[in-house]
Amino acid sequence: MPKFKIRPFFKGKVKTICAHADIEYARVITNPNDADIHPGEILVTQRTDPGWIMLFPIATGVLVEYGSLLSHAAIVVREMGIPAVVSVKDLFAHVKTGDLIELDGERGLVTIVEKRN
Repeated sequence: MPKFKIRPFFKGKVKTICAHADIEYARVITNPNDADIHPGEILVTQRTDPGWIMLFPIATGVLVEYGSLLSHAAIVVREMGIPAVVSVKDLFAHVKTGDLIELDGERGLVTIVEKRN
């Protein structure tokens, strides 16, 4: 089970958003306009902008490769109460659609529980 932490944002302190999410399947999305996400999946993307907002309420959690605590995704999911971790280094290199993921927003950990075949 590979584990990887988010990149520290300020002076080596790990900053996270919202609380723990259950273990769920990942859905990697690169464009919100043609997204196919199912309720309960963890949304995985490289970056977001206001065009992504309609996908957040469908997701159980959100993982974003780039961003900070003041990025679009961080602010919106915090307001919606959706567990999330932003600035996950090499997220797209590790997580694929269908991977079983544990997202722990409280500690800033992303665990790949099971890789898709």
